[in-house]
Amino acid sequence: MISTEDARSSIEDVQAVRRELADRADCSPTWRVTVAVLSGAMCASQAAPGFIALALAVGCFAAILVMAIVARRRMGFFINVYRQSGGRKVAIGLLVVIETLYLSSIWLKLALHVTWAPIVAGAIIVPTILIAMQRWQDAYRSEFVHVVDDRA
Repeated sequence: MISTEDARSSIEDVQAVRRELADRADCSPTWRVTVAVLSGAMCASQAAPGFIALALAVGCFAAILVMAIVARRRMGFFINVYRQSGGRKVAIGLLVVIETLYLSSIWLKLALHVTWAPIVAGAIIVPTILIAMQRWQDAYRSEFVHVVDDRA
């Protein structure tokens, strides 16, 4: 049988680990801005002619991928947005908005010859990602930080 003191100590240890996980998931404003600008640039690059657009988009994507790898090493774990959580709604919503903007801007450029559409879409993507990243981080961190019932 575990004593009350041992049980409390275990709960405190679990809470300390949960707080550490929440703290590790903290993303600096510079990091967020960099990801948002690279994502916006990836879309805006579609305004460039053929091969240049492809090269710029691949370069932006590669930079975002490298940032994800660095973030995983820095935090020591990978944050899975596919599990059921508040962050999942934010991630899916962001994906729908970004892909709609991206594909619509390419369609406008190719079908209607609105060559500046990808630039406008890229400019919309930057603040959209900044807001979504903050909301996703808040949702993720809130899963780990909560009050433990202090019953004796």
